[in-house]
Amino acid sequence: MDCIIYDDMIDTGGTLCAAAKDLKKFGAKKVYCFASHGIFSTGKPAIDKIENSCLDSVIVTDTIPIGTYEKKSKKIIRIDSGKFYF
Repeated sequence: MDCIIYDDMIDTGGTLCAAAKDLKKFGAKKVYCFASHGIFSTGKPAIDKIENSCLDSVIVTDTIPIGTYEKKSKKIIRIDSGKFYF
């Protein structure tokens, strides 16, 4: 089965990557993450951690300005938070 992790924010990516690894270990075929805020406070180390993880993709909103290293990520996708209407 495919798994989705959702969270309010991603900072260093350590907990997220560990959770994804555990899900894969227990049989997940694909692991996705949806988070409101992609903080990535450590910059390149946080992005590298995600890029080298077993996560298939990480979707974050544009509530925090995009960083230099995040722009180069193949796994991180940003979506426009202004397009959500409830």
